[in-house]
Amino acid sequence: MPVTFAAGSAGVEQIMDRAAQAGMRRTRACRAVVTVLARDAGLSAAAVHRRLADEGVAVDLSTAHRVLARLERAGVVQAVSAGGSIGYRLVRRDVHSLVCRRCDREVSVPAAVIASLLAHARRSGFEVSDTALLTFGSCQDCEP
Repeated sequence: MPVTFAAGSAGVEQIMDRAAQAGMRRTRACRAVVTVLARDAGLSAAAVHRRLADEGVAVDLSTAHRVLARLERAGVVQAVSAGGSIGYRLVRRDVHSLVCRRCDREVSVPAAVIASLLAHARRSGFEVSDTALLTFGSCQDCEP
């Protein structure tokens, strides 16, 4: 599936807006990396680079590393250690999941659990502007 750079996915545009708000430039390389990660979570920088190359997008490996590092500093992607390597996934606002590090299975956290967490935050004097809860571990199918 080729990377689409047109006005495209609203999700990609929202992520690009968040990156821009954090001071990143809206470069073709940044949009390409975000588009790949919007489709596939947990990819290493090398895997992102290979996907881009397979799709005819000219971004060298060092650029892919730099873009991912900047996106991570901007809070747009999260580096995730899985099986001894580092993969990257987009940080989506208002997404709450349990994620298996082995098979990448994702289970939604019930709204009542998040409501309880937000109530605790308010009682503790926090004003919450955005939420994203990703809890990593091993699912029952992958338990050793």
